[in-house]
Parts: sequence; C-alpha cells; structure tokens
Amino acid sequence: MRLIFFPPGQQQDARDVSERYIAKSNPWIVMVSTPNAPESLFEKVEREPEETCLYKRLFLDYTYGLDRIYTRGEVEKAKASPSFEREYNLKYLGKVGNVFHTLDIEAAICTQQEGQEMMDWSTSTRVGRSMGIDVAWGDTSKFAIVITQYHAAKAEASYH
Repeated sequence: MRLIFFPPGQQQDARDVSERYIAKSNPWIVMVSTPNAPESLFEKVEREPEETCLYKRLFLDYTYGLDRIYTRGEVEKAKASPSFEREYNLKYLGKVGNVFHTLDIEAAICTQQEGQEMMDWSTSTRVGRSMGIDVAWGDTSKFAIVITQYHAAKAEASYH
C-alpha cells in the first residue's frame, strides 16, 4: 500500500493515471479522504451516476467509530471544533475565511432559523447595508458577492 497526497491541481491527473491500469492489471484503486472544499475530486466522484461510476463509494462518518475508535466523550469534545462537521461528519464546508468568525456565522443562522423578528428597516433611524465583490483575479480564487445588512434593535437615542 502506498499513501500519496496530491495537491488540488494534480488530483485529476492522479486519477487519470491510476485508472489507466484498470485494463492492464485489474488493480484495486482506493481513494480515501476527508471532505474539504466543494468541487474537489472526491465530490466529483460522489456525484457520478451509480451505473457509470468506477468506484464503490463508502461514506463513514464518526458514528461508525463511536464506542470503537472514539469514545462518546472524545466526540463531544471534538464537536467544539469549527471543523467537526468536515472532519467527522462528511460535510463539505468550503474554505473558512478570516472576515467572520464561524461562531458568529452560526449565531446568525440560528437567529434566522429560530424566526426571531428582523428589524423593520422602513422606520429605522440608521440603516447599515453593504456589498462586497471579489473579482477572483487570483489563480485559486472564485468570483463572489457578499451582501450584508446590519441587524439591531431600533435606536432609542438620536444620532448626530
């Protein structure tokens, strides 16, 4: 067995080279990974139709190792990590940026899911909205637009 880690730019080439041996030697090709950024080689293989995919796909989240290789206490401790869902629960989370802390993002999602009333902007004394654009000029960047709206209770005092 040989373990090899390929950078994203070489992953498809590694797959192509490995699969060339299928007719030559009837090999076992095993790919194992933790989900990372969306649109990676593994996600592409996962989306292939069952009837045409060359691989038997196994999805083993942390529950398969619970009380075997992980204790329940270890899993509870690991759940405090922002990377738990990716590392233990097979979730593609994408890349975590450094503008918003992951706990703040989770709090915003929970606020929306719990149905907490949003501020009525038509009667607000202060409105905070912004939009940012990343035009993706770098080799690894993708185009993105982010729109934000300040969420707070109505201001009691006047602002000058």
